[in-house]
This record gives sequence, C-alpha cells and structure tokens, in this order.
Amino acid sequence: MAHAAVRLWVGLVITWLALSGAAAAQSCGCNPLPSEGIYGGPVPLTLTHLDGDDETCPTRVRVHLPRQGAPDINVVLHCQPGENTWTGSEPSPFGAAFMYILTPEAPPLDMASGGYAAQLAGARAMAETVSLLMILPPKLLAIGKSSETHTFSLAGEFQAAECICNKVKEELDWARTMQSAYSDTDLIAQALAAGIRGTRARENFWMDDARQLHRFDPANHEISYADQVSAKVSAEYGGVTTPGKIVPQSVKAATTIRSPGDLEPGATAQVSPTTCKIKLKSPAAVVKECVPDIVVKALFAHESQHQRLCQTLNVPSVYKSPDGEEVNWRDGITGPYADGSPAPLSGYGAWSQNPSNHSMDEAAAYAAEASVLQNWLDAHCS
Repeated sequence: MAHAAVRLWVGLVITWLALSGAAAAQSCGCNPLPSEGIYGGPVPLTLTHLDGDDETCPTRVRVHLPRQGAPDINVVLHCQPGENTWTGSEPSPFGAAFMYILTPEAPPLDMASGGYAAQLAGARAMAETVSLLMILPPKLLAIGKSSETHTFSLAGEFQAAECICNKVKEELDWARTMQSAYSDTDLIAQALAAGIRGTRARENFWMDDARQLHRFDPANHEISYADQVSAKVSAEYGGVTTPGKIVPQSVKAATTIRSPGDLEPGATAQVSPTTCKIKLKSPAAVVKECVPDIVVKALFAHESQHQRLCQTLNVPSVYKSPDGEEVNWRDGITGPYADGSPAPLSGYGAWSQNPSNHSMDEAAAYAAEASVLQNWLDAHCS
C-alpha cells in the first residue's frame, strides 16, 4: 500500500511538471477562473489573483489557509489550461514538497433555455466554489497519512477578473451605442420620409398593428433603415460614412459563404422572423472568442425580447392585403403574394419594415441586453 501511494505521488508530480508549460499555448487560459475573495470551508481560504490585466486573464493565484500546529499554507498556484486546474507546491521537512491542485467548479447553467447550455458551458466564467487537493510527500503517505481534498465556497459576491470585466464593458458600450442609434428620431424621420424599408431594402409592404398591409411607394432603395443604423454606428467606430459605400445586409448575406443555419454576416445572435427561434453563436465560437458567460446571457435576453414580439405578430399567420384580402403567409411554395406582388414572409417581418416599428423593437432589445450587463458589472467589477 505504501509503495502504491508513493507511485501515485510520483505520477502526479510528473503530470504537474508536464502541464506547467501549457498556459502559453491556450489563448483563453484556465476556465472557469477562481474568484478572488474569502471562501468558507473547513477553514477560511483566501484567494488572490497575482497577475492579469484588462486584456490578459490571471495565470497565477495565491492561496492562504491557516493550519493548526504548523505554518499557514501560503502557496502560489499556476494555471494549467489543458486540465483547467491550478497547481503549485511548497517545501516540507519530509524530503519532498507538499503538492496542491485547485479545481474551480463551473457555475450552474441558469439560462432559461436548455438549448444554449453548450454555449454557457464553453463561455468564460468566474467560479464561486473550488476544491483543493493537498498531496502529501511520500514519507507521510508511507506511514499511513492520506492526501485530502476539501471544498470551499465563496462568502458574498465575487470580484471578477479585470480581463472579464473589460470584455463585458466592451459589450455594454456596443449595446448602448446601438440603442442610441436606434433611438435617433432624426434618422427614423429621414427613413420614413424617403420610404426606406425597415430591414429589407426591396420589400413591397409593411404591416400595421391591425395586421393590415400597406404598399410602399415603388423606389429602388439599395439600403434599409437597419443598414443606415449600422452605418451610423460604424462611423462612430471609424467605419464608412458615405451612403454609396454602405454594403447592404442583403448583399453581405448573398455573397458570404455560409453553412445552413449560420448566423447572418456580422451577427452575434438573431431570431428567425418566420419561426421565432433564437440562434446564438456556436459553442465552438464562444470558446474560441473567450466570450464571458454573462455576455451569452445578455445576448439571450436581447433575442428573447425579439422572440416575444415575433410570437405575438406571427400568430395567427395571416395579414390583410391592401385590397382587403386575407393572406396566409405560410401558404404557397413561392411565398406569399398580396395585390399581385411578393409580400413579407411573416407578420413579424412585415411589421418590421416600418422603420418606426423596427427602431422601437431594436431599442428595447438593446436596452434589455444593456440592463443584464450593467447589473453584472455593478455587482462584480470595480
């Protein structure tokens, strides 16, 4: 039994040494990150981040625990991304070092829809519970002493790492910028006066709240109101400002090679105007881009706002053409027609062609997203 314990200790040391250089090869580092603070457990555990900034997440933490009849544990642990653990050692009077392995536990997946658990599971998160394994030196294992694992839970609100706070702040800035752009009454008035469509530049009709279609004046508009908003925001971020240089979303969608079910070009999430289903970034994209879990939740809150409106406007699946004929937009192989012209593919899609409607919808959705992000920042970032 003693020899087996020694072999276990040696195996763990070899594994730890092999992993100790892996951090640089992992772009997002360890995930989830252990939160700074005081944890409750058999004894209080104090965890402190030793490095990291607004661009780079911590790779070293210090763990301090009081120890009866011996010096306190005060050890520096290093991120091992391949294992999502933190390892370190401290000298002992027993010939070999004490080894420590800290494992942060992923937070619970509390999203309203289980369909996006995979995105949350791969997202950047802060752990509020950790387990700490202390591996004893072989001499102690040989006389029957046992290595121990204990679990600790954070007391109070966690303080997020600066790298995650910064990503959340960037998303909040974007959401507020988009909300402001969609609330620009001058831009809405210009679009209405010019007969510009809400989201699809060549649509023939828009639908009012009574499910009545109204025909647009025929005009060869190349861009939609949504394209104008995108251009306004792009200009604020140093992009194009000349209308003739704006690439319409319809052109981007038609010229971008995508797999079936992919998001629209440039989109981080979207709702189908016909099925009202929410689609977020793929789990692989969330992992690759190190997206924080709260950003995934905020995007879901944004799209849920659209989804509720979509479900209201798409049931029943009918609207009235300008001549009073009732049209079921789900009927027909070639799509719905009204007064002999192609009509929008859903009630929500038709309603969104009025720039006033689309602006109201998007401003509310970005407000919902911003609220989730701001509440999180207020609670977890200084």
